[in-house]
Amino acid sequence: MKGQFMKFLERGAVRVDSIAPQIRWFGHVAFLKPDGGVVMVSANAAAEPSRIATKSGSWSFHPTLPHKSVATCLWRSAR
Repeated sequence: MKGQFMKFLERGAVRVDSIAPQIRWFGHVAFLKPDGGVVMVSANAAAEPSRIATKSGSWSFHPTLPHKSVATCLWRSAR
């Protein structure tokens, strides 16, 4: 069985630049898939929920990650 986000990545996906404040309890990584989709994995190691701001092109979304959790977000890249 594949892990948290590996089931959403296929051969040819490349890591893309993503920027976040240097916060000890938060981590993330993003990939561009060959079909134009984006996969972002975020981890919240804090003891409380954390709201994050994600922007891609001209749109944004602001999910709240539960405490001590990992989330995978998928979207279609604006080209």
